[in-house]
Amino acid sequence: MASRPWTLPALTQASARRGLLVTAVVLAVVLVAASLSSWRAASRATQAVAHAQADTYLRALGSLHAQRNGPPSEEELRTVLQAFEADGLLWLGLVAPDGQVMAEAGSRDTTPLDVDPAGRALITLTDRVRIVAPRGRPGPGPLGPPPGFGPGPEGRRVATGGPPPPPGVDPLAGPPPALILEFRPSAASALVTNAARTFAISTAVALALVGAALVFWRVALRAQRTDEALAAQKHLATLGEMSAVLAHEIRNPLAALKGHAQLLLETLPDEGPARAKAGRVLGAAERLERLVQDLLGFARSGQITRTDVDPVELVRGVVDEIDPGVPVDVDRAPGTWPLDRRRIRQVIVNLVGNARESCPDGDVRCLVSQRGAMLWIEVSDRGPGVPADLREQIFEPFQTGKTRGVGLGLAVARRICALHGGSLVVADRPGGGAVFRAELPRT
Repeated sequence: MASRPWTLPALTQASARRGLLVTAVVLAVVLVAASLSSWRAASRATQAVAHAQADTYLRALGSLHAQRNGPPSEEELRTVLQAFEADGLLWLGLVAPDGQVMAEAGSRDTTPLDVDPAGRALITLTDRVRIVAPRGRPGPGPLGPPPGFGPGPEGRRVATGGPPPPPGVDPLAGPPPALILEFRPSAASALVTNAARTFAISTAVALALVGAALVFWRVALRAQRTDEALAAQKHLATLGEMSAVLAHEIRNPLAALKGHAQLLLETLPDEGPARAKAGRVLGAAERLERLVQDLLGFARSGQITRTDVDPVELVRGVVDEIDPGVPVDVDRAPGTWPLDRRRIRQVIVNLVGNARESCPDGDVRCLVSQRGAMLWIEVSDRGPGVPADLREQIFEPFQTGKTRGVGLGLAVARRICALHGGSLVVADRPGGGAVFRAELPRT
């Protein structure tokens, strides 16, 4: 018997391929998920990094006027801008609650200023970020300690718990001005850029890993199929050699047996038990002769000679010999096709004969058509069909479900199709039955 497609080594190789592919996919998913999580974490951390960068500027500004209270002067703003301009600081401004700029240094964005009364706020602009510093930072700082207001003499509200207001600033006029900074978040941008680059590299590596696993899968699968095909061909070659030797060893004594049986049959009376027994001997000899012919046909099916053949004439010739009532569909049939006429005729005889045996009174049909660069010769019947788990087994040598025959017909037919560069397959016929299809390429 030919080797099964799913032997233990084949199952082991298939499991190894699946395991490698699953491992590669899992590693790729983990790699991409980790890098994506880092990217998202970096994106979430940008505000904190931007605030930290702003704190650096605020501490520098606070150190310039630590000895006095009140808002920073325009000179102090310019000093801090010059010190940190190379680090990305673009503009500092002291903005009144109504949005009027009281003092500034640098070039600011054209986006309208919005003083956030609730405290520090970060606004992302086109090429920079804007941070509104909180009013009244605790302790010495750029805006001094937070002022407080309470009841004074004669019911008037006066400033309490804070520094004296700057000259010209009315403590009862409202909240103090806000300090607003605009700068390029270089540290945050670098953090996000590095995380994005890591994600891109991780994604590329993951795709390459999965791609390599898929390539290995295909190469390994192709190698396994090649090994199985070589093993099957080697097995068929061994069977062919054995069949040739066996046929040659049987043919000579069989010829003598058949000849003497015929002579004996001729000398016996037309009726009687002796003639019946001699007839059975002759019939057995003829069956052995057909077996020898099948064995020799299987052993010799290794070469083909292509000529231009009319496939319609070839199929109809076989149908007329076996059952002229079988319809042949030739609507899409080519005029000629390069085939080994004798060998393909052997294939058609086998397929039509099997179809008629599977349903003697049923519906048998033939089809000849061209599908692209392939010639299809189909024979369908309304018999019991072929179970899916037996569709490869029936093409193995010496596999048969018949009470007579040795199971070489389909094996030889598939081998002839393979020698033409094609294939012989079986499928279910819609509505019940089986369809045997020979697919034969032009070249």
